[in-house]
Amino acid sequence: MGTFETLAFDPGEATQHHAAWIALADGAIAPNPFFGPGFLLPYLEGMKRRPVRLHVLRRKSDGAFLAAAPFASRRFGLVSRTMSAQAGDYGPLGT
Repeated sequence: MGTFETLAFDPGEATQHHAAWIALADGAIAPNPFFGPGFLLPYLEGMKRRPVRLHVLRRKSDGAFLAAAPFASRRFGLVSRTMSAQAGDYGPLGT
């Protein structure tokens, strides 16, 4: 079946991963235009107050993206921080 690895990158680093990201977005069973780089990169660039990174599961053998979602660090309670998947105001369920 192969081995997998995770990858996280800032929107500014997306250029080197663009082809794999497009292949994932175009090959999805239910494509979501809001998670493709054409929409998501400009959206993430506008989120400077809380930096967001794209977290990816990819196959080691060929670098193919298998899943991707934007995550940001946020305060959970008074002192601890946690990671949370990001959804926009108009799309709270990003499936």
